[in-house]
Amino acid sequence: MIWLALAVIEVAVLLVYGRRAWARRWWNVMISLDQLVNAYGGGDPDETISSRAAKQTHKRGWDKLTRFLDWIDPGHAGRALEVDEGGRSAWD
Repeated sequence: MIWLALAVIEVAVLLVYGRRAWARRWWNVMISLDQLVNAYGGGDPDETISSRAAKQTHKRGWDKLTRFLDWIDPGHAGRALEVDEGGRSAWD
């Protein structure tokens, strides 16, 4: 039943605000999920996994993730790097 309610909300947002606003909303939701996963893994809750990986390339595992992300999207790590974030991580 909740899925039906969510579907109705999605259609309403799309009809009222248009495709661009709907797409931007989903982009924001995807970024928030990225930040949630990063926080759950001990990172800063306001930083994405890509930014954290770009800062941690000198550590085992993070370098592989950074190379993988750059393979999918060349230059991704450099663009995702947020130098002003990461101060509230649980470890790193």
